[in-house]
Amino acid sequence: MNTISEFLKNPFSLKTAVGYKNMVWGVSLMLMAASYSIDNKVFRLIVTIIALIMSILSLATLFHKKENEDEMYARHIGKASDLTVGLITLLLMLLAFLSSPIQKLFSMEQVLFFAAGLAGFLQGLLFNAFEKTGY
Repeated sequence: MNTISEFLKNPFSLKTAVGYKNMVWGVSLMLMAASYSIDNKVFRLIVTIIALIMSILSLATLFHKKENEDEMYARHIGKASDLTVGLITLLLMLLAFLSSPIQKLFSMEQVLFFAAGLAGFLQGLLFNAFEKTGY
């Protein structure tokens, strides 16, 4: 049976080190965006602490050993990043177009945290999909 210490002794796969790290980081930023809407201070604090822990775990993967990067890694991370930038740019342009109704519902901090979180999540998701399919 694998334990956490055995898991941490082995190098992370690129899928874990890059893909899941970006997804966790993205979700933590989206949680921060959601916490701005919560009126209950205790619940807001809990969501903020969870997001902080997720961000720290995401950053910790940068210092853990991982598999060597290869040509396919560079190709997949480049494609995932390019597609993510395009989608986030499109989303931000749409949000700018709809800025008046959106400002009544969400603050600018919420929108920016959510967009940044979505970018991280999408990049990780797309990277993992490209790694899995070899596309």
